[in-house]
Amino acid sequence: VVDLDSTSPGRDYSLTYGESSGAVHVTSQSVQIETLSNSIQSVNVTLMTSPDGTAEGLTIDTSSLIGSRIALTPYDSQSGQLTLLGPDTTSNFEAALETIRYENVKMRSIVADRPSLQTRIVRFVVVVERGGVESVSSIASIRYARDCDLDKATGGGGIDNYYVRTSAELVRLAPCETLRGARLVVECNRSCDIASLRALGSLRSADALEIHAIPSLKSLAGLERLTRIGSLFVEDNSQLESLDGLSPLLTSLSANLVLKGNPELTSLRALTNLRSVDGSLIVRSNAALCTLIGLDSLTRVGLDFHVDDSGVTDLDGLNALATVGRVLCLFDNDR
Repeated sequence: VVDLDSTSPGRDYSLTYGESSGAVHVTSQSVQIETLSNSIQSVNVTLMTSPDGTAEGLTIDTSSLIGSRIALTPYDSQSGQLTLLGPDTTSNFEAALETIRYENVKMRSIVADRPSLQTRIVRFVVVVERGGVESVSSIASIRYARDCDLDKATGGGGIDNYYVRTSAELVRLAPCETLRGARLVVECNRSCDIASLRALGSLRSADALEIHAIPSLKSLAGLERLTRIGSLFVEDNSQLESLDGLSPLLTSLSANLVLKGNPELTSLRALTNLRSVDGSLIVRSNAALCTLIGLDSLTRVGLDFHVDDSGVTDLDGLNALATVGRVLCLFDNDR
């Protein structure tokens, strides 16, 4: 039996694999082969699930074979198998197994070239004697971390925004649980077919998100899992009626919240658990918005707080607000 991590209970091993992972070891650095003999005939290592075909596979550090009697049959994408052939000692096989890695080239940019998110299974089987009985298999499970680097997707170079202007482009982000780097701007062009944000249903964390000028968008449904965000801009969405869809677990923003130019927006109740905005909070040019009820839990705005050119007629909803770091400004709310 191959114990893929002798420092932990059981013989199997699990790991996560994300966009920035590169090639990852499929065992711990504490492999132990448990057998009555000190001689191993072979070890077969098989990638049982490979939905991305030749884009993914197994490699081994061939320097680990120097000085041993182990011969390598390299990974074959058709069979999914990499084989180590002896006979040789258990210690030499253990050292070799500790250098086997998994890599998927599609994960070099999950945004640009979407990989399958299916969990990968790598099976290890030891044959002790030539023609002998195979050991009980051990399993390494590889789960995708879904960490998407938008800086990498834009090509870097200080580009601030990553633009999504079609539903097909939005679907490319469906695997992402985390968005890092550049601001994600979801907006419409002349041939826009974006009707909702439901493709972002896996999203839990984002450095910056802007929802801009999507004519048929009526709510923020699809963002229910988004519990950490730096900046959120919701601007110029002509049919947006509410912010429903935002997670009730969203309690703070580490930068700015801007709600601007949404003429049908009538309610902020989706923000009912929001306690702090570290940057500025801007509520501007939302003609149908007559109340700030929904901001009842807000206690702190780190920089400026503006409410202007809207239908707000009183300060109901701001009873808990204790701190505004710079300027509190309410004007042109005369409807």
